[in-house]
Amino acid sequence: MRLVKNAVLVRYSEIGLKSRRTRREMERLLMENVRESLMSRGISIASVVKKASRIVAYTVDERAPCVISKVFGVRSVSHAVELPADLETLKRAAIELASGSSGSFAVRVQRVTKEFPLTSTEVARVVGGAVKASTGRPVDLSSPDQTIFIEIIGDMAYLFDSKVEGPGGLPLGSQGSAVALVSGGIDSPVAAWMVMRRGVSVRPVHMRLTEEGEEQFLRAVSALEEYSPRSLDPLVVDHRETLEEVAARLRDAGAPEWTCIFCKRLMLLEAARTAERLRASAVVTGESIGQVASQTLANMAVISRGIDALVLRPLVGMNKEDIVRLAERIGVMAGYRPVECPLRPARVITGASWDRFVWVAREAGLSSLAGVES
Repeated sequence: MRLVKNAVLVRYSEIGLKSRRTRREMERLLMENVRESLMSRGISIASVVKKASRIVAYTVDERAPCVISKVFGVRSVSHAVELPADLETLKRAAIELASGSSGSFAVRVQRVTKEFPLTSTEVARVVGGAVKASTGRPVDLSSPDQTIFIEIIGDMAYLFDSKVEGPGGLPLGSQGSAVALVSGGIDSPVAAWMVMRRGVSVRPVHMRLTEEGEEQFLRAVSALEEYSPRSLDPLVVDHRETLEEVAARLRDAGAPEWTCIFCKRLMLLEAARTAERLRASAVVTGESIGQVASQTLANMAVISRGIDALVLRPLVGMNKEDIVRLAERIGVMAGYRPVECPLRPARVITGASWDRFVWVAREAGLSSLAGVES
């Protein structure tokens, strides 16, 4: 028999832990995101349906598993052959699949639903015996060269020999929306990705200081869009002119070391205004405690004080090495080059206080701009 991989089997985990009503809504959204992700990339699909605790996307396009494996909420995917769930058909199909490989093999069976009369172990034993008798290949249950998987759902079975891991999490859009401040570095796009994995739709906002930084921002957004069924519609706000004026006033006031604090606060204020305009529920930043001089607890407290938006900092407890590894895995590091801020002072204050910030803002004539009452 000729095997045609005609169905992508989609598994999820965390969604299955939700209440029935919530699970039903998240399954609907996950199916919608799978369908839209495929169609937006020119992949033809017959249908996307729910079968027990699985979602099945019917397509023969070999690109489909890779695309679906980047949909948030997906635990793993397999491009499978859909077959009637009867033993003789399964034996013939497994023999055909095994004939295309060599070395040892194992058969793993899961009855997703329990109508099939034999147990998973019994099916594996019968099918494995038929494969061994037909091909002469040895069985190795601990470390096989090829694993033949069979998942049985109702009166249909799905045969495959590979799984592609997904990002897990919750379906994008299931937890509202946020504005993500994304620079030309690697931390902020990783922070945006982590929030997206928890089901939050993000609108990336870049506060432009340099052309190189904007280019890297757009590359990072392109990497993030691989995990989204639709464009993230990034926004770019020119921040250079404002920051030049702020830096000049701080130098005149004898407080250039406060430049980074004012810069970050102005960015956060702009992001909060954007979030309010877009009716987003939060602002996301890539800050991690102590990673750079401006990211001490004292400084972050000053930067955030009085901001009229929920501020999410998903990287706050992560080490830099962990952030870099995740950035590499999700594609953010591709083409990355460090970009220096052209207005960074020689020294950056690390122990800011609100009272001192207010005093500096007044001395420099920046109270209104920095959101400080005069």
